[in-house]
Amino acid sequence: EDVVLEVLRRQSRFRCARAIPSWPHRGLDNVPEFADISPLVCRATYEKDGTNGFFVARFERITGEVEVEARSSTTSSKSAKKSKNKNKKRDAYELSTSSAAALTPPPLPPPKKVKKDPCAQFTKRGFCKFGPKCRFSHETSSPATYKDDVDDLMEEWNIINEMG
Repeated sequence: EDVVLEVLRRQSRFRCARAIPSWPHRGLDNVPEFADISPLVCRATYEKDGTNGFFVARFERITGEVEVEARSSTTSSKSAKKSKNKNKKRDAYELSTSSAAALTPPPLPPPKKVKKDPCAQFTKRGFCKFGPKCRFSHETSSPATYKDDVDDLMEEWNIINEMG
């Protein structure tokens, strides 16, 4: 609801319209700031709907047919089309720069390159100063098993506990 209010605040040419009329559960009606939009938006929760949850808001452009008709009667149809195209571009730009655009997920990173050649440092020492940024593979055909003092202490502890 906060995002919807922010979009409406920034984009005066749009209004919130009723989304999915057949959906029974609406927005948060116990919050005074959301009183105007809560009957228009849809909200789903696990408790009420058995879903993972979702939220839907629908926006409509306020510019109406009356404005377009008035313009077309006073200007030529060619200039009305140009004006209409400018409005479409402006609306698209306004929506893309609003907080609603922040809700779009970031692009996926490019696929990782397969590293074929083994890293000499990693093979020899078990580590590499370049870490994950190394251009060579850090995979080994047989994983090395390192045993340290903690492993020895745990084995002794287990033996003592088993003895009673």
